Amino acid sequence: KDWAYDMTSLQSSRLGREISIEHTFIHKYKNAIEEQDQDEIHKRASHKGLISVDYDNVTNEENRDGLLTFLDALFLDGSAIVTNSPSIENETDSDNVVSTVGKVIGGSLSHGYLYGDTFHVKSTTNAINVAYTSRELGPHQDLTYYESKPGFQLLHCASMPLNIIGGESILIDCMAAAHTFRQLAPDLFATLVNCPATFVKDREGARMTYSRPHIVLQSDYCGGGGGNNNNYDNGNGNGNGNDIASNGEIVGVHWAPPFEGPLRIHPNCVEDYYRAYAAFELMLDNTKCPRACSQATGLDLSLTTKLASFGNDYTWQSRLKPGEIMVFNNTRMLHGRREFELPKSAETEAMEMERHLIGAYTNIDDSLNRYRVFLNEMDLYRIIPNVGNGSQSALPS
Repeated sequence: KDWAYDMTSLQSSRLGREISIEHTFIHKYKNAIEEQDQDEIHKRASHKGLISVDYDNVTNEENRDGLLTFLDALFLDGSAIVTNSPSIENETDSDNVVSTVGKVIGGSLSHGYLYGDTFHVKSTTNAINVAYTSRELGPHQDLTYYESKPGFQLLHCASMPLNIIGGESILIDCMAAAHTFRQLAPDLFATLVNCPATFVKDREGARMTYSRPHIVLQSDYCGGGGGNNNNYDNGNGNGNGNDIASNGEIVGVHWAPPFEGPLRIHPNCVEDYYRAYAAFELMLDNTKCPRACSQATGLDLSLTTKLASFGNDYTWQSRLKPGEIMVFNNTRMLHGRREFELPKSAETEAMEMERHLIGAYTNIDDSLNRYRVFLNEMDLYRIIPNVGNGSQSALPS
């Protein structure tokens, strides 16, 4: 404890909490298979690497072990699946189910102004959000136009037609992607650290915008850079952010292509920004083509191929089943959905059965606090990886 802030200790602590490929649940599952760790394989096999916990084990206050498994998965892996939630008889029941789990995580639900404390994701006419259609929804975070976007998001599968084509949910760890991006393309990484993007929600009943970089760093304790990295424009468009970007600890990523507005940066930076944006998008969205990216940006094909391999290797894709609740850290994980349709011959029959998810959010700081308090009550210690809220996760020693 006397030496908690010497350089060696600081670097060691950072390795434990700065999210990399080794922190992803997909890597942990692959590693368990390679090492034939049967206990770990058993925990992760049913949902392609995600740990699943029974609804009763999550919500039963007396079952501390079940709750610990659930919370550990959320904060160490970034996501988990709740299984065997109660059957839904009406809309009130469905709202109560997702609310109950949300309150276990964060104490209360959050960010209810635009869509309500709970919201229903299904294809509708005159949709106010692309999520309420059947179209492809690329990897993104929700509500990036808030100063503090939601922490954990819950999506409870109320119904899913057996004959549906497509409609799989997707997840990818954007914090791990940013860590790899810096290793593969440090100059492009620096551009997304130093150039602020514009996030916008502008429709009837919503006039919101927030500007910030896609990748947020926090300085180390040795003067090695960090801060808010607003050096993208020193009057001639040439900031000094590359030195900062090479050393700062990654503490946040902001990514939401459907909700981005016009850039407000120096004209000399625009071309570099879009080149870096296309490169990072290649890592996050495995539907993008590395050859097309290379041709459009001038980046070497060998680099774009390496970038694209991250998305191919670390995208989780699965169709939820009724009764399952996908819970994920919206500040760390990007989520999305494949386009879906119902066979025409089955449309009439499917009127009673549609792809229907019920969602809710929790606040990241309340959720992290409840996890820390729970660990303290259990007399347990965890190295908690950065949760993506713009700050290091570690409490002072």
